[in-house]
Amino acid sequence: MKVYLNANQKERSQIEALYKYIDITISDAQSRNMKVIIMGNFNINYRKYLMAFVNNKWQFSLFCILESKRLLVTIPIFNDNDEELYTYTLADSNRQESRLDYI
Repeated sequence: MKVYLNANQKERSQIEALYKYIDITISDAQSRNMKVIIMGNFNINYRKYLMAFVNNKWQFSLFCILESKRLLVTIPIFNDNDEELYTYTLADSNRQESRLDYI
């Protein structure tokens, strides 16, 4: 499954509806013993999710769904130094690079 999630926080209801659709689609696939790969631009930062300790922000609920389905981020498995792999670099060099695309 390939996903692009809008970064516009004003569209929260549409984003949450898409999270629900992703959840239902994954559950359906897993109930049929299908292999699931989800990839794309989630426009949320997994590292911030891991470091937040309190994961009740609505933006992070997709990561909670994926974890509950036992889906893992594969980048660290195949890269020795995954902390330095970025998929988004701002034009402003004073701002931090991040990885918003996941497999």
